[in-house]
Order: sequence, then structure tokens, then C-alpha cells
Amino acid sequence: DFFPNYHIGPVVDDHFFVTEGRGFPMIDLIYMTPDGHFPPEWHTHADTSEFISRDVIKVVGQTTIQLIFDSEQE
Repeated sequence: DFFPNYHIGPVVDDHFFVTEGRGFPMIDLIYMTPDGHFPPEWHTHADTSEFISRDVIKVVGQTTIQLIFDSEQE
């Protein structure tokens, strides 16, 4: 339920320029609407903590940790 299965395509956002060429794996999980847009409050003064769900942060953290552990087993 937290990771809907729809294809948006490649995204180049502000994180790309920070992570490019660093030489280590990185995960950039970002929310986009099903039609491929960022929410209207994205990176504005209205982008406040009220839009951050504890449930979503928990799921993202658990998923990231599981991915790390799984990749170390290979």
C-alpha cells in the first residue's frame, strides 16, 4: 500500500546533483502523484512536517534496512 505499482519514469530532482559520482549506493525515495508530478507543496515554504507521516517514515526505514541486509547476503 505504501509503494504503489505505477511507472513514472526517470526523475532528475535536486538530489541528483548531490549524489552523482559519489561512488556508493544511494536510495532516493520520493513521493510523486500517479500522473508523475510532485505534490504542490514540494520544496516550498508550505513543505512542512505536517505532510510527513510517521507510518510512511517507518515503512521507508524498514524497507531500506531490509534492502541493505538483503544486498549484503548476495
